[in-house]
Amino acid sequence: MNMESEPQIITYAIDVPPCRDKVLVPDNNWIGALLLQDCLSKALQLAGVYHANCGVNGELNHCAGLFEVTNLATGLTILRTEIESRCLLAVAQIGWFDRREIVWRKSYPTEPIGAPWDLQLGKIVSETRSRMAELRAEMHRCDCSECQAPRAGTWDK
Repeated sequence: MNMESEPQIITYAIDVPPCRDKVLVPDNNWIGALLLQDCLSKALQLAGVYHANCGVNGELNHCAGLFEVTNLATGLTILRTEIESRCLLAVAQIGWFDRREIVWRKSYPTEPIGAPWDLQLGKIVSETRSRMAELRAEMHRCDCSECQAPRAGTWDK
């Protein structure tokens, strides 16, 4: 199996501990996660790595992003370099999905490279949805019957 010619899924996860400076790393920075994903996509493009931007989930402090690339080693190197240049490497994990063994493998931070990775993207997604529900509740506190009644098409369905 030629790992460099068939598309490979690479990912990163950012998890900023709550004790970090909230001025430098504010909570609820949803746009920051989108901007990071876009910057990483542009870096892959500039390096000539054919890729598909598969998206990002979560706020910058707790996010995960995915790309599908044709050159695994170069893609992982670019992710690491770009995340490091944004001073996020200390709170980041970077890895790929090994299709041969159906397991996520971590490329940073780990020794040796390729050790299995207990990546829980589903946990990140569910935590993001819970936080979104909390934020919606905080933004709209009202006792009127219209607001208390369930509405069709709400996010909480």
